[in-house]
Amino acid sequence: MKRQMFAQTRRFAHALSKVLLAALLCFAAPLLAGTWVDPDTRIPWAYSETLDDGTSIRPEANLSGRIVIPAVVAGRRVTEIDSRAFANNTDLTSVTIPEGVEVIKHEAFEGCTGLTSVTLPNSLGGIWLRAFAGCTALTSIDLPDGLQTIMSEAFAGCTGLDAVTIPA
Repeated sequence: MKRQMFAQTRRFAHALSKVLLAALLCFAAPLLAGTWVDPDTRIPWAYSETLDDGTSIRPEANLSGRIVIPAVVAGRRVTEIDSRAFANNTDLTSVTIPEGVEVIKHEAFEGCTGLTSVTLPNSLGGIWLRAFAGCTALTSIDLPDGLQTIMSEAFAGCTGLDAVTIPA
């Protein structure tokens, strides 16, 4: 009887250790991250893997003028603009976000007072909290058909914003 209980306990402990190991590997394994330099523009981009197998990016330094965000970095598709990626970059005037980007995270462009033009992709599903807050030079924006969520204060303080195109 003791031997049978010992065998059951041992099997249970073995099964439990497998489950715990699997959980540890799923949740504790570091996500891929690094820096990639665009070969055409020489702009360095910091990137990190997202849980849905996409990539979140941010520039390594303040950028100026017109910027086209890459659709692919280090062989991975870009799906997110990282939180505060361009925040308070007053020299940024125009941003084109490529198809494939699904989320602009919170405060990504907050305080970009020189930003006059933003081109959003149809793949965009969400604009998070205060993503464009304080972009005082932004006068118009065309929201894409695929947009499902605009979080609070996404365009707060955009005092120049007088035209917003909302898809039918």
